[in-house]
Amino acid sequence: MSEYKRRCLYRIKTDNGLDAPCMLESVWAYSFTYTGASTPTPGRYRIRVSKLQGEEAYKMFGIDDASLVGNPEDAYSLQAYLEKWTNDGWVQCLDWMGNPDDNTDKIESDLNGMYQAFITGIPIEEEIVTPVFTPRKPPKKSKKSLEPPTTRASESPGKKDGEDPHFDWV
Repeated sequence: MSEYKRRCLYRIKTDNGLDAPCMLESVWAYSFTYTGASTPTPGRYRIRVSKLQGEEAYKMFGIDDASLVGNPEDAYSLQAYLEKWTNDGWVQCLDWMGNPDDNTDKIESDLNGMYQAFITGIPIEEEIVTPVFTPRKPPKKSKKSLEPPTTRASESPGKKDGEDPHFDWV
């Protein structure tokens, strides 16, 4: 009979309150005894979850003024994945794609279940459901983006003083 065991080696979590960045990292040891095997096969994996919401999500992408793009409360960035330890280091194994409103503990639990199913070949009993996608209005365009470009792409700029003539072909 096959047997799967896991244990959390450590867990780091930041929980700064509503709409604040939340991060979670946990490292797990596991062992799996294949049917007919006499010794278990051990391994390690880690789970990382990063949730940024509101203005913090915009800042991550280099947008300082979120009002130019849309409603700051609507923005979020979520990364959740599981990496397996190999002889060559950490290798990404699973991405989580569930409800972005789920908390980091739920996401971690989902990824643990997904990895167990991946290793054992025994399906997860409950389905991980994502919310229905509702398209958002396109972002407001600034007046600058509506102006035509000043030079055409087909026109080559004139030669500047001090340029090397050997690079005219570039």
